[in-house]
Amino acid sequence: MSRGKYIVLEGPQGVGKTTLASMVVHELERLGIPARQMHEPDGQADPTTREIRRLTQDPSYPMNSRTEVLLYNAARSQSLELVRAVRDEGVVCVVDRSYLSTLAIQFYGRNDIIDYQRLNDIIAFAVGDMWPDLAVVLDAPVQMLHERARQRGETERFDSLDAAMLERIRAGYLWEARQRNLPIVYATGRVDEVFRDVWQHIETTLDINTTATSEPVAVADLLAKSPAAKALQSKQASIEKTRVTTSYFIPQTLPDDIQCDYCDEIERIVGARRKLVGQLAHHLRTDDPAQHNDADAQKKALAILKPLLPVACTGESLRALIDTAERLELSSDVTGRLPAGFASSTETVQLTGCTPRNELDLLPAMLYESLDLPINEVKSTVAQWPYEVKSTLFQEYLRRYPTGKALAAAQYEWDFLTELTTLQDMPEALRATARLQLLTPRYGYTIPQEVEDAGLTDEYDDIFDQSLQLQSTLQARGYTAESQYATLLGHKQRWSLSSGYRDLTVIATNQSAPYTTKLAALLSEKHPLLEQSGRKQSNGS
Repeated sequence: MSRGKYIVLEGPQGVGKTTLASMVVHELERLGIPARQMHEPDGQADPTTREIRRLTQDPSYPMNSRTEVLLYNAARSQSLELVRAVRDEGVVCVVDRSYLSTLAIQFYGRNDIIDYQRLNDIIAFAVGDMWPDLAVVLDAPVQMLHERARQRGETERFDSLDAAMLERIRAGYLWEARQRNLPIVYATGRVDEVFRDVWQHIETTLDINTTATSEPVAVADLLAKSPAAKALQSKQASIEKTRVTTSYFIPQTLPDDIQCDYCDEIERIVGARRKLVGQLAHHLRTDDPAQHNDADAQKKALAILKPLLPVACTGESLRALIDTAERLELSSDVTGRLPAGFASSTETVQLTGCTPRNELDLLPAMLYESLDLPINEVKSTVAQWPYEVKSTLFQEYLRRYPTGKALAAAQYEWDFLTELTTLQDMPEALRATARLQLLTPRYGYTIPQEVEDAGLTDEYDDIFDQSLQLQSTLQARGYTAESQYATLLGHKQRWSLSSGYRDLTVIATNQSAPYTTKLAALLSEKHPLLEQSGRKQSNGS
């Protein structure tokens, strides 16, 4: 996977950085390029940064310029680690602000720090090796900036600065841009004109052959997607640190026009899930504030709503399982020999194969190292013993060697009908042996109790409906294999697994999984002594 890019839009407050960053991300995603809009410092993504930002933006906390420099660069160091993680996943990070803000505001604007070199040393220490691949400086007259800040009615620290200081800040940005050979875009025209000028630099940096104007997008549509239009939602939902939600797999076998539709719909699903996470987290906090602070509620909401992630947003291991499926092209005469329609069984898990049929047939292998006889003679001798003797020795072996080498011969075949989250949560060694049928929404899904309690059932259902619609559209266009990536982790799927007895002890440790009790019951029917021993292991006794 190739590394993404770190692109910065800079300039004074009110110059339009956030709006233009949103437009750039939308255009990149329309072209099939994974992109994510971020901020620096990104208080939504990191709790440490959020607390620092709260201090720096609240006028009730007075501070001198040196304090501001140190706090902003501490927040910068935190934010850039998230930018690094996102960029390293192959995503283009379009970031609002960078180190230039510290120079323009604290050095040129405040005009009370005289050691320019020391200030740059602090910045360099915070930035480390995370310098932008491209930084575009936006510029506009101070009078225009001041009017925009007034119209927004915001009360952040820098929105109440006087005109003289804004002039110094603006001059600082322009001077630093020229000293560092950074492109300057004058943001005084219509937003689509400014965007076009910014996009030219993005195209060059990313080596994009097409142009932003080849397929015009309505400015109103772009603005509707900006963080400013979703400010209230953003306060409810923080960005997932462990997953880049706007980074997703795009099947390269899809034509360009269908790729665009696919990307738009995946983004719509991901955005709806992000909104629902915020709503559920809010419910958890208000329903039981003693148990859920902001961070805990957010974490729990993300876990509960994991089933709403499209397969396109999952890790490479699950995608590899889909891509390497061993499927034959079946002729009509073969399919005509198969039962019509879908299987009626809806069992969560079935035991379809078991070796050996009698678990006591493992006893000769258990005794082999204690004797000096060939294995065939051990087998013929043990076969004559009464059940009580064999059972006693069998259980003694399990007591002393609960995962002994003789147990490697105990093998099982399982058929599952569960949410894909079940398969994703399996240990990787086991997951690699899974055989996965063509992903489909036809087996349905379940709604978590917490979602019902929060009154969010309709919103939960809507996201599954969006997934079904996208998958149906792709299948209707002849892209059945590609349609699998539109299914959600919460869709039930049919898949089978080959496992040894020792693997089962690992599976059984997930007591919350819906299949665990059924799996143990099925094993108990075939190999009761092994099941009893495995249960003791998983219980730690």
